[in-house]
Amino acid sequence: KNDGKGSYDYDLIIIGCGVGGHGAALHAVENGLKTVVIEGHTVGGTCVNRGCIPSKALLAASGKIREMRDEMHLKSMGIQVG
Repeated sequence: KNDGKGSYDYDLIIIGCGVGGHGAALHAVENGLKTVVIEGHTVGGTCVNRGCIPSKALLAASGKIREMRDEMHLKSMGIQVG
């Protein structure tokens, strides 16, 4: 909360809102701390937006495409090919 003099009243300042910063902020708030998070880029960080999670989604999608090209796999699911 701004006191009108340019200062603020927080118990904790977290720099970065990636997976770690987000988790830390939730924990702090759950424990009654007045918390502010400062993020200079996209909330969620690299893992959520460009790294781990998008990579896993691409791998899962490519796996499904590979399965759909496998005639034996399709037959095992009751799908006739050709």
